[in-house]
Amino acid sequence: MNKMDFYQVHLDRVSRSFAFCIKQLRAPLRSWVSLTYLICRILDTLEDAPWLHKQQQFEMFGEFEKSLISPANSGLFSLKVLTLPDGISSGEKKLIKDSQMILSDLHNTPHKPKEIIQNMVRSMSLGMQFFLQKQEDGGLRLRSLSELNQYCFFVAGVVGEALSQLVSSVDDNFKLKRDLIIKSFHFGLFLQKINILKDQREDENEGRYFVPDRLQVYQSLVKNADNSFEYICEIPDQHQDYKLFCLWSFFLGMVSVSHIEKGTKISRIETWKLLDTIKQKQMDKRYLEDLYKKMRRNLESVCESFEGGRLSEDIGEKNMSFLECYVGRLSQDELRDLGLIA
Repeated sequence: MNKMDFYQVHLDRVSRSFAFCIKQLRAPLRSWVSLTYLICRILDTLEDAPWLHKQQQFEMFGEFEKSLISPANSGLFSLKVLTLPDGISSGEKKLIKDSQMILSDLHNTPHKPKEIIQNMVRSMSLGMQFFLQKQEDGGLRLRSLSELNQYCFFVAGVVGEALSQLVSSVDDNFKLKRDLIIKSFHFGLFLQKINILKDQREDENEGRYFVPDRLQVYQSLVKNADNSFEYICEIPDQHQDYKLFCLWSFFLGMVSVSHIEKGTKISRIETWKLLDTIKQKQMDKRYLEDLYKKMRRNLESVCESFEGGRLSEDIGEKNMSFLECYVGRLSQDELRDLGLIA
């Protein structure tokens, strides 16, 4: 089995929709994005596994971070991670079993993309640990919109930044202007909030309370969606593969809004029809704008369906230790604009 087939098998096990979108990417981006996603899923498994003792979990995070830095530590982490507690899916178990091969691939990746992936995953790991320290009675409860933004920033926003950097690493003409990086964070926040709204009931049954106020989350999605769409529109035409990857992920999220409050799922036929139409129309700016405006109105309608409730101005505690978890290029003013700090 070649490397790309190996990645695809694992991607299909842990995230079919994202795996399908990744298939649209050309080499070497497809390989790098696949590798990045699988490493993030290993980290996500460390976060979500039902550990008996929190100290064991933090120790495993430490071993994981060592394996990111040094190839020599990858094997040791792979042995220790096999002792994860029961309660993870079969796909995650198989991914964990192959963690040494995946981490070895990271260390064999060219320097520039390897550094991008390492910095992003390091931020994600520190951010997860930051929120694990906030757990009460074994569960996590986010108490304000800013805390939700912070959480989404680490588990998804930094991925938007890393994706942009990976594209830039294969094309020097793809300039990473500051406003484009900000919009890439919104793209990550948007996708993560959609998933959180979808999975709220399941998460809360497992002691994870990510939604402080459902209306606030929907209202914040409007700004995230606007910036996400602008981000996608600014992707150069010569990167049609990456643009399609983003368009599919984004519009699947937007069309989900109409279903989430109804408790329904997008049908397979509806999904394929949407994806096929977007692929055919990806260069038609007017069509994409009209489609976005239509779906944005649906999002606004969901916000209006809630009685009362105004978007809170509360942005949480002025806890600057949050900033120590981010390994990236954004300034405090830019983090503040994203709604992360006071």
